[in-house]
Amino acid sequence: MPLRSFSLPSESMSPTILKDENFLVRKNNTMPKRGELVVFQYPLNQDTRFLKRCVATGGDTIAIKDKDLYLLPKEGNSYVKAHYTNEQIVDIKGILWIKNPYQNEHSGIHTDDTVKKGETYFPKQLFEMAPIIVGDNSIFVMGDNRDHSNDSRFWGTVPAELIYGKPTIVSTNFEDFDRIGRKLK
Repeated sequence: MPLRSFSLPSESMSPTILKDENFLVRKNNTMPKRGELVVFQYPLNQDTRFLKRCVATGGDTIAIKDKDLYLLPKEGNSYVKAHYTNEQIVDIKGILWIKNPYQNEHSGIHTDDTVKKGETYFPKQLFEMAPIIVGDNSIFVMGDNRDHSNDSRFWGTVPAELIYGKPTIVSTNFEDFDRIGRKLK
């Protein structure tokens, strides 16, 4: 499968991938799994490619409360009990949700403490989002730098036909040579 180099013009994935850092992407149009990084065509301008983390797939329900991400996987309660720790599970009227499901595995996911609810210049989607069900053959994506990312919270899900591929390694970083060759996950 062909590899292609991309770079990120923003801090939306920092520190997982840094601004202006080049990374290689393996082209494959398969649906990413929850928690995986994915490069796709921006739904509002398909000439532009974005890189984000897939946080939900078709049939999953997703919500945000006080900046915390909540995932209700389509597989249901038994799946949640088998795959997540008690500390991550939140029982809401007998339905098990996972609170911040990817932060234990991906340490780069974070919020900015200076971005506070009630300040008029911060969009409400950073703090609260009513539950939505992700449509079939679509994914819901978010940046790891949660409070500084233009993602599905603002423009919706990414349909399968816009998925380009999965980033593999950092190929160039002129500020920090130690990051070159770093595997992306």
